[in-house]
Amino acid sequence: MDGNDDAKFDTLKGGSTDAAAVEAYYDDWAARYDKEIINWGYTAPDVAAAMLAEHLQPGAQVLDLGCGTGQFAEKLSNLLECRIDGIDISEASLQLAETHGCYASLRRVDLQQTPLPFADNTFDGAASVGVMTYIADPAALLADLCRIIRPGGFFIFTHRDDRWRERGYDDMIAELTARGLCEVLKITEPKPYLPKHEDFAEQIEVKFALLKVS
Repeated sequence: MDGNDDAKFDTLKGGSTDAAAVEAYYDDWAARYDKEIINWGYTAPDVAAAMLAEHLQPGAQVLDLGCGTGQFAEKLSNLLECRIDGIDISEASLQLAETHGCYASLRRVDLQQTPLPFADNTFDGAASVGVMTYIADPAALLADLCRIIRPGGFFIFTHRDDRWRERGYDDMIAELTARGLCEVLKITEPKPYLPKHEDFAEQIEVKFALLKVS
């Protein structure tokens, strides 16, 4: 990266919740994203796809929330025959996601804005990989996902461990379960996030949370 790229990378490292900044960052990064993220040892889409696929049946309808260039959908499609719809704020990323051929539909959506543009009980499952860090009101988004996922459906998301603690995710999820919206199936111990990236390797890890909608 040059100096300008390093400055832009602060958006990612800092977990910005400024939708316009995140959109601009990923629009600019989209063409290089797949190659660079793989070089940094990024395996979150593989892990999340395997965890979700274990709980879904063939033909399931899945929402890829913050789909980016389509890495999660590609991994899930290799494990399960299903319909995948993708949404993301970055138009440049969506254009690349389309080239994977894994999506039934793709559309630009600002995930900061709820409710999401889907009817109640639309999906059997959903996934959000590397996205929740950027959401200003994650409780509202998680609650809305419980609306659009059918009862008995599943949602998996990843979140940086440092931001998980800072933003009180344990308490947030406990409140959602107390409201009867979902139950926790699994929250992993922190795992390596970008183990081959010099700024992320030792400082930042990621958790995987698997929820079942009530």
